Amino acid sequence: MSRLTMWGALAGVAAAACCAVAISQDAGKKPAAAKAADDHCAQAMAMGIPGDHHKQLEYMVGEWNYTCKMWMDPAAPPNESAGVCVTRPLMDGRFFQSDHSGKFKMPGPDGSMMDVDFKGMALTGYDNAKKCFVGAWIDNMSTSIMSTTGTYDASSKTYTYVGECEEVPGVTVKIRELIRIIDKDKHSFEFFRTMDGKEIKVMELTYTRKKSA
Repeated sequence: MSRLTMWGALAGVAAAACCAVAISQDAGKKPAAAKAADDHCAQAMAMGIPGDHHKQLEYMVGEWNYTCKMWMDPAAPPNESAGVCVTRPLMDGRFFQSDHSGKFKMPGPDGSMMDVDFKGMALTGYDNAKKCFVGAWIDNMSTSIMSTTGTYDASSKTYTYVGECEEVPGVTVKIRELIRIIDKDKHSFEFFRTMDGKEIKVMELTYTRKKSA
């Protein structure tokens, strides 16, 4: 969500609340309008209360070690790396921030693979109004904010997120992410991108919860 959208949403809630108070004071003259404003305000307030979906995301909280496989070429073996992820709740459990740090193998100036420092941050939540999981990602290798929306399949314990990103000007790429909960201390993440109608797997991470000292 952009800053303008965010402030616009907050302003809308505030305006609804003020409108409800004003109309309620004049309820004798405009009962229908007063009730509509009250209903809008109550619904907006209810949308801001974290629920079971947010409780479900608490699984991610904690410190994790991860291993990463990245396919620069689908026909070649993946490059492997490792790192650490720390996830904490934000805004009283409405959102969750996952900070990643580690090494990535990337092509160097001469074309050979070299280790580079990597930092990334994911924000995850559940949008009560849209009735879907939401995610955003930023890292030190891009100036874009990647946004996704997701669903959860309880039978397979799998989250599926989809979105689009513009990697270079004028070229939009469809993306898909799968997060599979293996057990209380382990889950996996898979990242796919589609270009020219063909979906390929680009990345796979396996997270293992750090054991308490």
